[in-house]
Amino acid sequence: MNTEPIPRPLIVLRLEFSEMATSLNSRMITQPERSDLEFDVIDLICEHINKLKNHVNDFCKHVSEGLGTITYETDDHFRRIGSQLGNELNGILNGYDKVRCLTPHPDDFEGWKLLIQIYEDTIRQIQDWLTDVMMFLNDPVAEVEKRKVPTDGNDLVTLHLEMNPPNQMQGLTRWLERLRDELSATYDEELTPEQNQHRLNSADLVIGTTLGLMIGWD
Repeated sequence: MNTEPIPRPLIVLRLEFSEMATSLNSRMITQPERSDLEFDVIDLICEHINKLKNHVNDFCKHVSEGLGTITYETDDHFRRIGSQLGNELNGILNGYDKVRCLTPHPDDFEGWKLLIQIYEDTIRQIQDWLTDVMMFLNDPVAEVEKRKVPTDGNDLVTLHLEMNPPNQMQGLTRWLERLRDELSATYDEELTPEQNQHRLNSADLVIGTTLGLMIGWD
């Protein structure tokens, strides 16, 4: 039987991460109320891809800067890191719900679905990481021995998170490229020339953003 005491920082982190994991699991099984509001799929994708990128980058930054090496900081330090991570995760989940509640036009269904899948892949990566961290925090001594969790030489634990770009990014880029080609070849008479050009420019912008994300996703 393991009788070694669990360091205080890991006890505080276990509480913070347990609450975060419980909240995440609850949000994932809750379906948002559907809405029939009209939306422009290009603007929607542009808005959410950029917000998602920022939330993911900030989540990873808080992990790296706040938990890169777990030392004997104050309880408030770890609660602050937990709060920062929770805020970024809630931002991702709020975006996920906003997209899920929409009812797309049939022509926009594929792009809308791919955006949802990008959210789900991102959230699943964080969910898997939280599960892994919770296993470690529940029995840190055994997990260090089993997994050879890296330390700084003084038996101080290092937590690490590496996010991979969702596979659906490539599918979304290809869909946007097809949409851009269609916009280039057609003219919507219900829109002004400026509005038609705006949609074409927006499609190019989102394509560039998704391509950049696949290269620079943290």
